[in-house]
Amino acid sequence: MRGYRSLRVPKSKVVELSADRPKTVAFECLTAVAYARSIGLRRKGAFLAFVQDGHSTVTLVEPPNTNQLTYIMTDEDIDAFEARFTTITMLSAEIGLHQHTVRHALKVAGIHPFTQSGRDYGGIYLREDAVQAVSEKHLNTNN
Repeated sequence: MRGYRSLRVPKSKVVELSADRPKTVAFECLTAVAYARSIGLRRKGAFLAFVQDGHSTVTLVEPPNTNQLTYIMTDEDIDAFEARFTTITMLSAEIGLHQHTVRHALKVAGIHPFTQSGRDYGGIYLREDAVQAVSEKHLNTNN
C-alpha cells in the first residue's frame, strides 16, 4: 500500500489554523432561518440579508455534523432583535389582535416595513412605530 499511514502536525500549527474558525456549539438554539419562520417571515433570504447587513446580531457556528457555517439565534440575539424590531405575527401575539387587524392598523398609520438603502427585508417593522400605531388603532376601536 502506498501513501501516508500518519501525518504529524505540531500542536502550535493546529491552534494557529483553528483560531480563525467559528466556534462549534450544540444546536440548542434556533437557526436564523427557523427563527424567521417562527415570527412570520417567509420570504426566502430576506431575514438572512437583514442580519448579514448588520441590522441584528446572530451567532455564526459550525455544527460538527455538517461542517457548514450556520447562523443561529441565541437568546441574546433574539432579545436584541425583539427590542428594536417586530413583525405582524409578533404584534398579533403580543397585543391579542388578529393579524389582519394589525396589518390594517399599520397601513392606516402609514407604517411601512423597515428598509435601508432601498433594500427590502420583508415584514420587519421598527417596534416603536408599529406598537404605537397598533395601540392607537386598538384604543380607538374600544372607545
